Amino acid sequence: MIFVSYSWVNEKPDETVLQLVAKLRKNGYEAECDVMKIQEHASINFVEMMARNLQEAEKVIVVLSETYKRKADSFSGGVGEEYRYIIGNISKETNKYILVSFDRNLENVQPKFLSRNQVIFLDDDDGFNQLLFKLNNIGEYSFPEVNPNKTIPIIQHINSQKDEYNLLRGNRYNLLVSSCEDAWEADSYQLERSRCLTSYTSKTIKEVYGELGIKQIAEIKSYPCIFAYEDYAGKNAYIGYITDMVIREKAIKFYFQKQGVLTYDDLHKYAFEFDIELTGSITELMHTHWTIKDINLVEEIKKRGISVLPYKDNGLKETIMPSNSKELLKILLMEDNPVDYMGELFEKADDKMDSRLRAMMRDLKDKGYLTSWWADNVPYRIDFNERAYSFKN
Repeated sequence: MIFVSYSWVNEKPDETVLQLVAKLRKNGYEAECDVMKIQEHASINFVEMMARNLQEAEKVIVVLSETYKRKADSFSGGVGEEYRYIIGNISKETNKYILVSFDRNLENVQPKFLSRNQVIFLDDDDGFNQLLFKLNNIGEYSFPEVNPNKTIPIIQHINSQKDEYNLLRGNRYNLLVSSCEDAWEADSYQLERSRCLTSYTSKTIKEVYGELGIKQIAEIKSYPCIFAYEDYAGKNAYIGYITDMVIREKAIKFYFQKQGVLTYDDLHKYAFEFDIELTGSITELMHTHWTIKDINLVEEIKKRGISVLPYKDNGLKETIMPSNSKELLKILLMEDNPVDYMGELFEKADDKMDSRLRAMMRDLKDKGYLTSWWADNVPYRIDFNERAYSFKN
């Protein structure tokens, strides 16, 4: 039910508002106003009736006018009672209340405590269409879903003879090796800090990137990467880029995009050219770590005629979704109000749990299970995508 709140004029219902209610009903919307309620009863408690309708309505259309503003700002009459309820509730139910007006001079019609809220003008057909969009919780413009395979622009490398360690020459690449058999099949992976820029890392690299500041991270993300598995897995490696890094005291989480496949055989055949250490009983490809190599990876691949196969998303994102993200998705799907549930979790969470909750929500969003809107660092709206309802444990 849609309830239309407004102010009477000279002790009579506003004819313009009654016409709006009639137009909505004619277009298939269950719109109601006080006049309809009054006609249903011989005697009615106005305050009780208005309060019940404001609470039970799915949407409330508030028609602003000079009379409404005067009564609202002075908290007088039935309008004043409604206004008290609305300003105490509008910040909690941001999709419930829709402010409209037939007068574009907002200074004359918009009450003080609603002065920062959007107002739809109903003096033309465009305004009525905007109202219908709001009533249906849909946007006026349709945008495509975000492509999970982000396009990485070609980096223009600048050479400078004055800077011996110029970081924009493209003469470096990231090597990430993992013992986890599915590490590089998703789009993110976490490594302990003790395995980052320590083993198989030159003194120069440690000095340049040791603090991992904003500038260093930007440069690291500009370098291509080899995402390799430890030798025991016998799996091909990937070529790609790091898209984001989340730095914590004990670990670093890498977000990445895969663009090609480097075969297991080529990785070992050209290990020397890639500056990968394969001598000794424990080689570099038998050790989980992240390092940066002073090698122009793209140049070496071209020079040696190495065939890099195009990467194709094989749809493994769903099957390798972390168990904690799976459990959260199942719980949210069963909750009557997932927003309130998440709000309670964030309220009780310590810093560590807070970070985990945000990571899980981002994981579910990145994998296409839900869309969320946030304010004050907590979600105020969660919409499940079609993929969530077809999710299988």
